[in-house]
Amino acid sequence: MNPFNRALSLIIPDVSASPPPLRVICLALPGRLAEAALQELLAAYVVPAALLLPAPPGSAPLELPPPAAISGIALAAPPPALRTLAAAHAVPVFGFDSSGAQAPYFLQHMHPDVAIVCGWPRRIGPGLLRLPRHGFLNLHPSFLPELRGPEPLFWAFRSGAERSGVTIHLMDERFDTGPICAQAPFELPAGTTGAAAEVRAGALGGRLLLQTLAALVEGRAVAQPQGPGSYRPAPQAADFRLDPGWSARRAFGFMRGTGEWRQPYPIRIAGRELHLDAAIDYAARASQSHPLQISGEIAAIQFQPGILHARLARR
Repeated sequence: MNPFNRALSLIIPDVSASPPPLRVICLALPGRLAEAALQELLAAYVVPAALLLPAPPGSAPLELPPPAAISGIALAAPPPALRTLAAAHAVPVFGFDSSGAQAPYFLQHMHPDVAIVCGWPRRIGPGLLRLPRHGFLNLHPSFLPELRGPEPLFWAFRSGAERSGVTIHLMDERFDTGPICAQAPFELPAGTTGAAAEVRAGALGGRLLLQTLAALVEGRAVAQPQGPGSYRPAPQAADFRLDPGWSARRAFGFMRGTGEWRQPYPIRIAGRELHLDAAIDYAARASQSHPLQISGEIAAIQFQPGILHARLARR
């Protein structure tokens, strides 16, 4: 049996068993956001029929073997890798190219009632979107229609936002524009790391997905069209530049929230071009006699208002 037919043989449902209220499949980009969301689903005994992970373009759908060591009993924090989490709950995992020629045939044989999407990196075409009877539900970590696009948490940190949100929406042929099923905010205290924000957004998104799935089962789901909003593309190196006209809190929060990107933070201050590596702390209302003071590898920079202490990047 070739790998593609082998994969199909694993996803055809057992018609002799009592069917669940909804047959759910998940399409997810491995990472903290998807892991936290899947943990919420599994904790509520919503076990997907399959987990699909991005495969290289042109790849046929293929079953991925489970990681070598699975306890299957205790899943300790922080969230485990997505494949480990799926294997611990006997969820089959497949590499899947949503743009491939075999994608509709493969997905059709899954007989999904609804597909859940978290961070999928490629466009899902209209042919696939029509296959599940309840469509595709996307978990997007922003308060849509604002911050559509691939990295909304980056742009929330860059804007100095003190809170963000999670949206569950039905997918359409464009990016992040489909009708909204559920939304909720979450806080971004100063110093929140990107990792912590992803986990928080994923867990909240998982709970919103559970609410949406329950509404679908009970026939009371309502989706509201989106209005005009904003779209932000994937960040570039220039988007890490700091502005001394920002508040120190904004600069500190942005650097802490995006530190995992491992990018230098350029800033021009007092006639000098600096590159910062990491934020240390900030004083929200403090001021100093000169806008830039350097001691060893630490720079104290005057913002408007406040002072940021940050480590200089080694060049």
